[in-house]
Amino acid sequence: RLPAVQSEALFERDSLAAEALPVPDPSVGLRLRGAVPSETVTLTPPTRLVYPVSGTVLRRFGEPIAGGGRSNGLTLAAPRGARAVSPAAGLVQYVGPVKGWGVIVILRLAGGYHLVLAGLERTSVTVGQSVAEGQPVGWATEGRNSTSELYLEVREQGSPVDPSRWLSRSRG
Repeated sequence: RLPAVQSEALFERDSLAAEALPVPDPSVGLRLRGAVPSETVTLTPPTRLVYPVSGTVLRRFGEPIAGGGRSNGLTLAAPRGARAVSPAAGLVQYVGPVKGWGVIVILRLAGGYHLVLAGLERTSVTVGQSVAEGQPVGWATEGRNSTSELYLEVREQGSPVDPSRWLSRSRG
């Protein structure tokens, strides 16, 4: 249980640090490899989200998790090595490994919303990059099992909220 608590604290710290980063100034004109031009991505509060991968829902928001506590997001079973896509248009705030979570991507949306994708093996985005809804952002792990787990968390003003209210019915 202690490693799970430590991993959660590390994840929380990295998430809060990413939320505190300023929004890059689009007038600087930096072009990142693979970036979507800023005029094509408008950051807005979510009105809908797409599933980041096609897979079965393993755990919903608020359901009990192993070792105690409740889930702050949605856990999906993803095919090994599946391509994960951005659930909404956003700005990449953080990309990196977090112990116990694999590689994570944190996206900033307007209105104080952030999306956290965890359980990736590698990513195709960089900090400061704008991404469109449905744009590939990484790949699920290619472990020994036939599926891997991908975790989606939505934060509103820093607090986890149920992502199911925005998820579209169809799955990528």
